[in-house]
Amino acid sequence: MSIFPSHSPEEHDTTASHDPVVRKPIACIRCQYNLEGLRAHGRCPECGTSVIETLASSIDLVNARLAPLESGARVGGMLLILAACTLCATGATLGPVAYFVAESINATAAFSTSTQSSIDTVLAIGTMLLLHAARIGACVGILAAGPFPWSGSKIDRSLFTSMTRSRLFICGGFCLWLVAMAPSVASLSLPLATYAAIPATMVLIGLHPLVTQAGERSKIYRNSTARQPVQLLILAAALAGGASLTKIFLQIGMPDTEDWQYSLGILALTSFALLEIGLLYLTLNCWWIWRALASPPPNLDSIIEAPTHERP
Repeated sequence: MSIFPSHSPEEHDTTASHDPVVRKPIACIRCQYNLEGLRAHGRCPECGTSVIETLASSIDLVNARLAPLESGARVGGMLLILAACTLCATGATLGPVAYFVAESINATAAFSTSTQSSIDTVLAIGTMLLLHAARIGACVGILAAGPFPWSGSKIDRSLFTSMTRSRLFICGGFCLWLVAMAPSVASLSLPLATYAAIPATMVLIGLHPLVTQAGERSKIYRNSTARQPVQLLILAAALAGGASLTKIFLQIGMPDTEDWQYSLGILALTSFALLEIGLLYLTLNCWWIWRALASPPPNLDSIIEAPTHERP
């Protein structure tokens, strides 16, 4: 559907003088030719693409109906930082995943002593690096969600109605993450999935309304098939924590249920691995949102202008 009233070929000559004119530099979507000065119902002189087609791809009618943000770049940047910190903090669970995979392969392949020693060394170093990266991510997340001012604008705070509650959830989740990662590297095992599940769930619950409200302002985010629903990430974190906790209870109360314990271990670690993949997509989504908030698309009224006519 056109954003301008259409004209028949017979009417084109008589209405051309009344067509809106592009008054700002805007590149053709196909050949990048500058369409400034052309009429809205015209075509690109280089490739013949309709000017209306370029205008429709350049503006965002949904975003134009929303109240403008005074500190959009800062709000979008904080969302991007928090998503990246969540990705780093959750990455600590990849150590137990790698250990579990290595032990499963060793059970069937029977590595030699030297090979097994090399694998253990690599896993120990990798786990230590992941743990330090997770601690740094949690500390940065606390600073971003807590004392760092997102926006001094009352307008922005009123638009994000759940900002205060979300920041409390996010800050509390990252604080719990630091507590969960307090044990030494040698003690990292499946229980880490249990300890990390609660903080991850808290942070994602806090991010959900902010990403949803800010995502309305990004055309790429709204239309992309790579948009990551935060609800699925919350479900993955809860599933991983529940499976890991159940496995611990079985180890204590029913030690003879080894098959169930093994299956629950696979479920917990697989859920956290999928959570990490989903957080990669969420970080990408927040990158799109930050770009849209930092450089909002132009409004239609700011691009085109109706020609002025002298009075008879």
